[in-house]
Amino acid sequence: MDCQAALHLLHSLVAHPTHHYVETAPALTASSFDALVPNIIGYRQISDATLLHLARVCGLKLITFDRPLAAICPWDDHLELLTP
Repeated sequence: MDCQAALHLLHSLVAHPTHHYVETAPALTASSFDALVPNIIGYRQISDATLLHLARVCGLKLITFDRPLAAICPWDDHLELLTP
């Protein structure tokens, strides 16, 4: 996918009626992040855990193709795995 196609896709995703923009991310020192900590086994999972935490605190759902993300997610109602 070239840059122009990616930008077009981004515009269409942001225009979706259920899209929510989150202005401020919650602190990772919040106690709600603690539920993720035992499941994180490597530094590459910190970004995933941060997105999951953001989804939970903001009452949203993280939608991804990344199946291994389910292994660190203690909140099934805040994660949706897509099948390509």
